[in-house]
Amino acid sequence: MTDHSFLSQVDQAEKKFEHGNTKEAIQEFLELNDHHPNNAQILNNLGVLCYTLGYLKEAYGYLKKAIFADPNYQQAKENLKAVKSSMPQNESQQDVHEHSELHSFSGNETIPNENNYICITTEDNLVVYVSKSSEYYTSNIKYNLSNTKKPELTFIREFIESGMTVLDADTGYGIYALTMAHEMEGEGQVIARNANELFYRSVEENNLQNMITTELDNSSLDFIHLGASELDKSYFTQGSPMVMFQATQELFNSIKQIGIEIFKLDIKENKLIKLERFEHTSNNYFLGCTPQKTQILKEKGYVKSKLNTTKSLKNNNIKCIYFAYPNSTDAHGNHLKRATLNAENIKDLGICSATIAVYETKFLQTILEASCNTGNVIFAGRLGYDVTINVGNMKKNVFDLLNMHVFGTLADHPYSTFMLEPLKNAADKTVIFTSNSLSHELKSIFPNIKNIENIDNFPPLLSSNDSDPSIPLYSRSIDILVPLGIHKFINKPSLESQLNKLDSEVAKLGYEIYDLSKFDYINTVFDNFQSVMLNKHGKKHIFSHHKTQKDKLLIYILNLVDWTIRKERRIQLLENLSKISNIYNIAITSNSDILQFIPELQKNTNINFVGELNIEELARYYAHSKTVINCNPTYPDLISERVKNAMSLGCCVISDYQIELDNTFGNYHGILFMSSTWESINELVSMNINKLQTIADTGRHIVENKFNYNQYLSNIISKIVKYI
Repeated sequence: MTDHSFLSQVDQAEKKFEHGNTKEAIQEFLELNDHHPNNAQILNNLGVLCYTLGYLKEAYGYLKKAIFADPNYQQAKENLKAVKSSMPQNESQQDVHEHSELHSFSGNETIPNENNYICITTEDNLVVYVSKSSEYYTSNIKYNLSNTKKPELTFIREFIESGMTVLDADTGYGIYALTMAHEMEGEGQVIARNANELFYRSVEENNLQNMITTELDNSSLDFIHLGASELDKSYFTQGSPMVMFQATQELFNSIKQIGIEIFKLDIKENKLIKLERFEHTSNNYFLGCTPQKTQILKEKGYVKSKLNTTKSLKNNNIKCIYFAYPNSTDAHGNHLKRATLNAENIKDLGICSATIAVYETKFLQTILEASCNTGNVIFAGRLGYDVTINVGNMKKNVFDLLNMHVFGTLADHPYSTFMLEPLKNAADKTVIFTSNSLSHELKSIFPNIKNIENIDNFPPLLSSNDSDPSIPLYSRSIDILVPLGIHKFINKPSLESQLNKLDSEVAKLGYEIYDLSKFDYINTVFDNFQSVMLNKHGKKHIFSHHKTQKDKLLIYILNLVDWTIRKERRIQLLENLSKISNIYNIAITSNSDILQFIPELQKNTNINFVGELNIEELARYYAHSKTVINCNPTYPDLISERVKNAMSLGCCVISDYQIELDNTFGNYHGILFMSSTWESINELVSMNINKLQTIADTGRHIVENKFNYNQYLSNIISKIVKYI
């Protein structure tokens, strides 16, 4: 069976389950399991099917096997918890036989009525009856039961008002229709079309009979949820409704042709952004309305205003921004390129800019000159805010002496060795831009740094200006590119050898943090550290401004555990590459010296070590690679630069799991997630090239729209002006 055929059969079986053909789905998954006995996805689906039919022991057995096949399969873990919670206590405490199977099914079993549906409760406290084969149930027994916080529902809750008449053209189980009826507070009407029979039970349960009808007359409509139903253009003749529809190119073009203005939803601000052309979006819906309706929405504050750069950015008291970088060769030229791109793009926003090297004497001169004129800003990047000189017996930061704000970035854990010194020496007026999780760590470890701003939309370093992203995947010569800085990790001593040098209690703490964190892709090492401290001492550890010996030791442990986990994940990835089919041309951005540490790589003769590359060389490799393998750092909410670089140059990215990647791109939508097994990588890279191309194109469009310099620098400016 080819990999493409396998994926197609899995998809068909899942669709049969979703449409209620449970028995046929079971038979197909059993056949797939015979051919692929250790596939975690198949085992997980069999577990869910058994649970649906009430066979809890069999469900437990399959889910245990799924987790054994893929220890990082979070979905299976959540499903297993739900199954265990449904089992009698004496059974849930027993170890179910590992080889529980469904081959004993006669095919004549009937599903008890009470097992046909479940109740979910939305955040509005609405009760919704849902079939166990629905989208709210199938993929993840526990998670999807409470997953009614979709971005489009958040917008609906704010937009719908008392007295409106709305149409749900694709009602189904009624999540949208019931939400809209609830928001009308007893006045108005919801026209529910194409409803599931369980919807009417939900209507009665929520006492909304007077708000719901199934008849569509000629009444003026205020809002339409089109869903998956076909577009009827006559809807727009019934008043001036807003329509919410699926974000497809075909629907976009059809609706735009009749003079409707189209918007995407800004999830964070819950506002509308007007679209002139189709673009992919992490949310699955667009909204459209007439120009007249758009004007009303603008007046009510629903539409996000476009930034008038010459007006809004020039009139903000900023005269010039100096973007600093260490030197031209640091980090293979990455920092110089970032500073240059920032400076070039800020000029497009109407603000004067320049670049300066931190390790040159001119840097201090520039700071002194800038301090003499109000409106000059130093954007110091990763290291430029640590400018210290000796004054008598004191070591002082220059920005403190000049009483001047300096703006810097934090793109790694504040307990990392290379970040400790700059942060320790930071001036009182230093403003740090970083992600939410790193901000939390920074506030905890360096309580003296008060000015922290959250920024998470850093744009990629590489774009179509560096290489051609439109080269189709089928004509690219490199099948797999692995752009990992393994040289940073490979020579580091083992965790055990370093912990054994410490006091036994301290070493024990290190091992506990490591054990909690090594397979945890959701919580940070720092979160797990504080959990251990809370369990041991009844409270989290509080770091001092002037670090105590205990503080320093704990910071050392955090750094040690963090780098060990990064190292092990990268080594595991490289060992997996040695096992995949040798038909693939693989390039690794490292020297062949790593073979002495990972000799398994010699087994695959198609692996090429291309050495450490500067940013220009890396761009060429991206542009000639079909897929790029990413191994995430240990922070959950900051997307690695290599992911954005790879996507912006048209590669299909395969990555270990990270929640921010999932929220931004979506598995099998704009990215592919691999498990910790070599079979997972082999399966993904061997997918149909057209499917890989679609995923690569989607990823690139999302990066272009979500991570661009205009949005990023506008965000930066809006935060800088608060301090000058």
